[in-house]
Amino acid sequence: MSKPDKTANTATKPATKATAKVTKLAPKPPAVRAKAVAIAPTLAPVTAQTFPLGQLIHGENSRKHYAQRDIEERAASIQSSGLLQNLVGYLEGDRIAISAGHTRLKALLHLVATKAEGFTLDYPVPVLIKPKAEALADSLIENGIID
Repeated sequence: MSKPDKTANTATKPATKATAKVTKLAPKPPAVRAKAVAIAPTLAPVTAQTFPLGQLIHGENSRKHYAQRDIEERAASIQSSGLLQNLVGYLEGDRIAISAGHTRLKALLHLVATKAEGFTLDYPVPVLIKPKAEALADSLIENGIID
């Protein structure tokens, strides 16, 4: 019995944005990579739930500095197009601590503070509620600290 010819249909396809391999600039530190690997097996699909903006607080986050300009630009985007991406958080007493999406949260609070039409502390915000370790891992991933 002969083996199938694996070279019969091997036309090389040109690389596209979808198929091109991206070269990483620098490897992630082993401790960060180990933390991500330890968390990965516990990940499970989660559905966003809606909470009033006033119930959200800033939780632990890997990013420490936020430019006011970035917050104002994100606020303008949310005001014109709506919130296009949910936030990620974990339960902290009777509040939701946000770990991924701090710029979006700051932008929403900016809209409330500037009395933008339609934005109050009752504004509905979609949040993925996860165990704290997973939510913190999402912050690391979202900010490019781990992949």
